[in-house]
Amino acid sequence: GIGVPTRVLVAGQTSQFLSHAFTYEPPMLTSVSPGNGPGTGSFILTIAGNAFGTDSAYQHAIRIAQTGISEIEWFSDSSLTCKVSAGTNVNHHISVDVGQQTVSLPNAISFDGPFITGLTPQVVPAKSGQFFTVLGLNFGFQTSRVSFGSNGKTCTSVTWTSESSVACIPPAGVGVEIPLSVTVDSQSYTKDPMFGYSGPEIASVTPNIGDTGGGQRLTLEGVHFGSLRESQLRKVFVGITEASNLEWVSDSYLEVTTRAGTGLSLPVIINVQQQVSQPSSRTIHNYIFQSSSSSDVSAPVSTIAGDRGRQDVMFSPTGVAVVSKR
Repeated sequence: GIGVPTRVLVAGQTSQFLSHAFTYEPPMLTSVSPGNGPGTGSFILTIAGNAFGTDSAYQHAIRIAQTGISEIEWFSDSSLTCKVSAGTNVNHHISVDVGQQTVSLPNAISFDGPFITGLTPQVVPAKSGQFFTVLGLNFGFQTSRVSFGSNGKTCTSVTWTSESSVACIPPAGVGVEIPLSVTVDSQSYTKDPMFGYSGPEIASVTPNIGDTGGGQRLTLEGVHFGSLRESQLRKVFVGITEASNLEWVSDSYLEVTTRAGTGLSLPVIINVQQQVSQPSSRTIHNYIFQSSSSSDVSAPVSTIAGDRGRQDVMFSPTGVAVVSKR
């Protein structure tokens, strides 16, 4: 202690107390063990040093940042123990009060950082709006931040559920096998790959016929086409030919222009950052020759000459051919 009252005893006679006359050597901290503990806390910390007093009657106090401390026990002039509550972050100072004297040890103790064990669901719609739950350890106290991808996009909403669970709504996006990170204070953990968006699906292509010279404007409707910012990552193909003038309207609607080509029942597919839609009978395009005088795009007529004479071929809007002989 400091400022301890002092009196003198001589031949059985005692002087009056002299206040604030004497101060003991201040306590000293040399080490703590363990130097790292789980974020959930509930572990026993041993503090080594000297001048902790001669018994437990001294008022001992221990502080570690905002972390709760309980069950302080005095063992000797050089050893104290305490129970540490849950905490986060690294390199915390620890302070010990003995009497009215305080001593600190810098960078004495750290808590384990976040760790990811799982994610559910692992795939969300490209337009997002859907929660996913990150499972793991040491997610702190309602201060977790969830980010993902090489550019560190963060969730639009994060709901801390527990030390082992955080719910998150990611922004709209595209792609698969995306790294996922959880940050608590200054500590981060990244798991790769972990997360992905649903791939594109085309429900319809209209019209499904066009001139071999190209220039036909096509409308694609479906889901998971992504957002406007993925424009450079999105391509539409008619057969093996990439369409031009792609215009994104929404996650479920876009338009393109066909290039010159030939062939019937060609699959129309969309590729969004290496995620490719599956072709179907509803997502085809037919190239037909159309004379310059024809004004009916929905029912163009082609004339085919063969061994059995000349035939007119008409394509209806559904792509069905009607053949008549001449």
